[in-house]
Amino acid sequence: MKFVRLEAPADIARLQQLLERCSDYYELHEGCPTPSDAGEYELTFVPPNYVPDDLHVFAFEDERGVLQALLQLYRNCPQPGTWWIAFLVVAPELRSRGIGVQLLQHGLGIIGATSIRLAVSIHNPRGQKFWEAAGFRDTGKVADVTARNGHVDTVRILSLRAPSSRA
Repeated sequence: MKFVRLEAPADIARLQQLLERCSDYYELHEGCPTPSDAGEYELTFVPPNYVPDDLHVFAFEDERGVLQALLQLYRNCPQPGTWWIAFLVVAPELRSRGIGVQLLQHGLGIIGATSIRLAVSIHNPRGQKFWEAAGFRDTGKVADVTARNGHVDTVRILSLRAPSSRA
């Protein structure tokens, strides 16, 4: 698979196709199937007090150019020097094959992150195991996150310090 950086508007339609294949993610985190504007939203949404250059979206595409996995990150979030993994998803038929870990390694290598955080749903034990196997540790913080449609999901905050940042 080829590692690529996604940009709006060029990649919106093919990202939408991947996200519709991964509707289980939206059903878990947002309580509904993939929204019809998810591809555009994931490639363009920037939280308040951030700028478009803070958003980085990477993917793996197959030999036909079909997206198979997505990694979305925000720079300096929630604080300067920290990256936030907002989204990582792998096509259902390709899960448990190491693709998520490979995408994560490629993405973190490109951005050179040394401090990374993320939130994982308490209703997603498989996701929690994935992140812990990738080296993330539970910070002990739990929060309620409200999706743009109003659905509330309870999440655990995990963090990782890249090896190059350790003394």
